[in-house]
Amino acid sequence: MSSSVNNFSQPISVIFCQLFLSIYFCHLLSTISLNLFLSSSVNNFCQPISVIFIFCHLSQERYCIVSHLKDRKKCFWCDSRPQWDGNPRYSHKISNIVYRFDPRTRQRSWWQSENGQETASIQLDLEAEFHFTHLILTFRTFRPAAMLIERSFDFGKTWKVYRNFAYDCSDSFPGVKRGVPTSINDVVCESRYSAVEPSTEGEVSGGGGGGGGEVVEEEEVEVEQGRVEEGSGVLPPNIEITNPYSDEVQNLLKITNLRVNFTKLHTLGDQLLDSRLGIKEKYYYALYDMVVRGSCSCYGHASRCLPLPGVVDKPGMVHGRCECTHNTKGLNCEHCEDFYNDLPWRPAVGKESNACKKCNCNNHATMCHFDSSVYEATGYVSGGVCDDCSGNTQGRNCEECVPYYYLDPARELYDPEICQPCNCDSRGSVDSAICDSRSDPVGGLLAGRCHCKRQVDGLKCDRCKAGYWNFSSENPEGCEACTCNTLGTVNNEGCDVVSGECSCKRFVTGRDCNQCRPHVSGRRCEAPEEGYYVAALDYLTYEAELAKGSENCQVVMRALDGREATWTGLGFMRTFDGSYLEFDIENIETSMDYDFVIRYEPQFRGEWENVRVTIERPGPLDPNGPCANTRPTDDQMVINLPDSRRHVKLFPPVCLEAGKRYKVRIDFRRTNSHTDSPSASVLIDSIVLIPRVESINFYSGSLMNENRRQEYERYRCSETFYDGQNLATVPEVCKEDHLDSIGFLVYGQAYCE
Repeated sequence: MSSSVNNFSQPISVIFCQLFLSIYFCHLLSTISLNLFLSSSVNNFCQPISVIFIFCHLSQERYCIVSHLKDRKKCFWCDSRPQWDGNPRYSHKISNIVYRFDPRTRQRSWWQSENGQETASIQLDLEAEFHFTHLILTFRTFRPAAMLIERSFDFGKTWKVYRNFAYDCSDSFPGVKRGVPTSINDVVCESRYSAVEPSTEGEVSGGGGGGGGEVVEEEEVEVEQGRVEEGSGVLPPNIEITNPYSDEVQNLLKITNLRVNFTKLHTLGDQLLDSRLGIKEKYYYALYDMVVRGSCSCYGHASRCLPLPGVVDKPGMVHGRCECTHNTKGLNCEHCEDFYNDLPWRPAVGKESNACKKCNCNNHATMCHFDSSVYEATGYVSGGVCDDCSGNTQGRNCEECVPYYYLDPARELYDPEICQPCNCDSRGSVDSAICDSRSDPVGGLLAGRCHCKRQVDGLKCDRCKAGYWNFSSENPEGCEACTCNTLGTVNNEGCDVVSGECSCKRFVTGRDCNQCRPHVSGRRCEAPEEGYYVAALDYLTYEAELAKGSENCQVVMRALDGREATWTGLGFMRTFDGSYLEFDIENIETSMDYDFVIRYEPQFRGEWENVRVTIERPGPLDPNGPCANTRPTDDQMVINLPDSRRHVKLFPPVCLEAGKRYKVRIDFRRTNSHTDSPSASVLIDSIVLIPRVESINFYSGSLMNENRRQEYERYRCSETFYDGQNLATVPEVCKEDHLDSIGFLVYGQAYCE
């Protein structure tokens, strides 16, 4: 609210008062002097008004009525002291224009300015935005010779003249266009409301008289711009409006402040207003009532309005705090809600709600703002920009990760943990250990992949490339080149990344893996030389009929007779309860774990129990060899021979060292402690030592080797040899990818016979 009186031509030297009327517009009726008539179809803001004016002294001041020439009493007293409040005969404060008749005395009341003061103003300061439609001033005295109406829609920061009124426009408002406006933004000067007439029952004469007849006719100054249907605004009726919702029209209608400036009095022939009391006391502004009509401004985003906090609701009172819809907020629904800024705020137009749209921040932000440049760049589809993205996200929609984080492809974009740290190994990374923030096959990006030094590899740049070793942060390239022939190393990976030692392929040897093993040839060292062959997996087979047996053992020879052999060698050794067999093993070429398998044919119903197997070693184990952890109890095992099977595998595996001679003794105890079967026997075919892949270097130590081992076990490549079946029954993948490699590595080579 303004706190000063507006003076347009000269300073005011008299005492004046300002009054703050806490009267709610929406509470006033059409018969009351100061009204804001509110449309029932739109929301209206109900609030106090502030009026700044000049009126007679806080003490007494005499004024005269020019039209009282025939009356004996021509002059009266204006007294604004508090004791006369409510007495319209003496008190003529601005509060009198609120009611045409004083509600306490039912007498006619009016506002009156200070005598002889030509510049005065009445200003209404609203707490919210309204649409302005009418202003009606009912004067008790002559209408002003010149006045103007101003409005502000930014709470008094800037003002725009709405209309000028003058008896002589060229004199009072030089340069202002006269007549009817031709566009809605025209500011014109009109003369029709500024004449002295009409005045009745009185004589108006020039000069400084103090008497005269009474002014009996009131004159209204009405500013009316015409009406646009559906409460969208008020416009001049002579101008065709093609779009009543345009910004140009809306800016013309909305107000937050209204100011009426009186700039010139009618002096009835007195050319100069001098300081003589008889002159000044005849001329002043007197106003019966002032009617302001309009509708509140909710821009079509509300269907009703509510009272402000602390405002008491009364019957018939229409409030102006808009109850906003369409995701809008503000006293006038003039803003979008905090998280609904994906589209620009716009007023509702007809059936188009133009609701504010929620921002898409992928669940990583609760605030956003509208950016017109983004809106334009998206083809006017989306202009929301998320604020304060959480979870290490960033971007217009929180759709990216901040530096040193990447979008986890295994998570949804709205996942709070979508952005994961790069965790690049600084020793092998460049670009400050940053990683690709997202995957883009076209751009060659892979989410989470760090930017590595030249000879470094791995998603996190944490290992040397194949053919390189000695991973170091001091090395600009990250690793040193191996001396190995890469084609001769396992998986073509070159040397050990820590020691630099070459890891040769199964048929390759030499310090740099650049030679084929003895008796192996070929471009890739993949074939035995002439006169040599690759041993089968059950190469270490020991026939029972050739073993040393107890006296009650019997050799059983068996001919094929056109049948498919289910045994190996010449036949079997029949054993009984109390029998034993001894096998000499002296051709171990590789120190490692072996699966110990006994092949047999059952000869009676039931299970042969208590078969004891003993491994006799020639001496102590090599403490640095692969068998160093073998316990003495591992060399003694007890098994059963079920009648439903043709072989058994002992547990645990047997660890044997290369170049040593072993004796294996198998003792056959009682067959069954509950059944006396002295004639029971079992045919022993052979024993077999099959290498365990867990002890072979190319089945462990890397992910590729681990996958190779899993393939070997999935196809049960070893189990095919447990029964001594024909090689034709071995799965093809075992023959192509595994058996030859194991044969070369474990058994070396064997001479053809």
